[in-house]
Amino acid sequence: MKIAIITDNYYPNVNGASYFTQRLAESLLQRGHEVLVIAPSRGRYHEEFLHNGVRVFGIRSMPVFNHPEFRIVIPIGVSGEVEMKIRAFAPDIVHLQSHFM
Repeated sequence: MKIAIITDNYYPNVNGASYFTQRLAESLLQRGHEVLVIAPSRGRYHEEFLHNGVRVFGIRSMPVFNHPEFRIVIPIGVSGEVEMKIRAFAPDIVHLQSHFM
């Protein structure tokens, strides 16, 4: 099964919500599912990378003013790229995991 996980909190964030989502993605992958995580990027630009074998698409993001280690996506001008990634992946299930927003 192809599963897309869309979240506002993922690697490299160090907190319970991030770890929960990372463990969810990794355990689904270990059970033979194809997983794509869509989350805030680690920098100012879109990026694709693997984390513990899980494919991650990072949406360009910016640091939160009072918590610079935590990043958020400003939704202006990113929906087209996100839609293209979701359509290309063609998931059977889309799971939205939002702890903060």
